[in-house]
Amino acid sequence: MAKTTVVQMTDDIDGSEASQSLHFSLDGLAYEIDLNDDNAESLRSKLGAYIGAARKVGGSPSRSRRSAKTWSQNLAACRCSWLKRL
Repeated sequence: MAKTTVVQMTDDIDGSEASQSLHFSLDGLAYEIDLNDDNAESLRSKLGAYIGAARKVGGSPSRSRRSAKTWSQNLAACRCSWLKRL
């Protein structure tokens, strides 16, 4: 028997379908939040002035964004495959 597991990310702010996971740290604590494109842009805009004035320490932000995007693309491909079976 075949089994298909579908993972759907939910936006942690408004409950809509999320398209990406964002990682950030504040006061020594690391956080991750799943957001749709609009809420992710809103978060980036609100943090923009603080990020512009801050010093970068370690890590590569492009790597985490790329992996979230790849995960999202894999999820979309999974959904398409699953829908074709219906």
